Amino acid sequence: MRITSYNDEKIFHTYKGILEAWNNGLGDQILGHCIISKQGDIEAYVDTFKSAQCLQAQHYLSNVETNIDPQYKSNACQYFLYWLYYEVLEKKLDKHKILKIYNDMLTGYMEGSLNYHLRDYVNLFSEKPIEKFIKLTEMYDYFYKFKEDMKRGDKNKCDNATKCVGLYNENIELYEKGNDYNFCYELDNLKENYDAYMKANECCPSLTKTLKSHRVYNPAIVIITPFSILLVISLSLFFLYKVNYILF
Repeated sequence: MRITSYNDEKIFHTYKGILEAWNNGLGDQILGHCIISKQGDIEAYVDTFKSAQCLQAQHYLSNVETNIDPQYKSNACQYFLYWLYYEVLEKKLDKHKILKIYNDMLTGYMEGSLNYHLRDYVNLFSEKPIEKFIKLTEMYDYFYKFKEDMKRGDKNKCDNATKCVGLYNENIELYEKGNDYNFCYELDNLKENYDAYMKANECCPSLTKTLKSHRVYNPAIVIITPFSILLVISLSLFFLYKVNYILF
């Protein structure tokens, strides 16, 4: 399993739990009780945010800021951005709007709490990699929801697996357009997890048991690989010739 700059698998498990640990019994509180909502830039999102979501975001950021590890905070902010896309914007992939809300939320939280531990993570992201990160995280989201459905014996347990496979195939096409190797390694990580799980569990007969490798779709790899093999063979024969020449 490769560690990548996206680091989606680890991010998904670690930070989703913080959001889920929030006491949603407090969700009937009014938006005014959320310190983030009292800041000027956030007032524009009053119609976007539910009161529970604002309080949940406040809970999440208050947990994240206390960690002294910069990488932990960076990863946490990545997941927070995905959560804003998935829960608050309801999967509307407007990259500019996601970034605006993300930056305003962090700024609003810092101004409301008077703690500025997250100042280095405002303007952390640019629009270009957001789509890839969101698609990778959503792919893992579907996969782990599928596994949870399997444990519960949900009658529609294969629905999330179908979405995961579909998004994986879309991500292969997205990788082809940019040749982002970290993105490609995350596809490998998901494939490894998916293939191992499907091999160990009898389920969803209509679904593939192994995901297709992105390498099959990458013409550069298909072309380069034979030449690489020939080069290795040629070099090996050359060195063997030199060794034999010296010895004899």
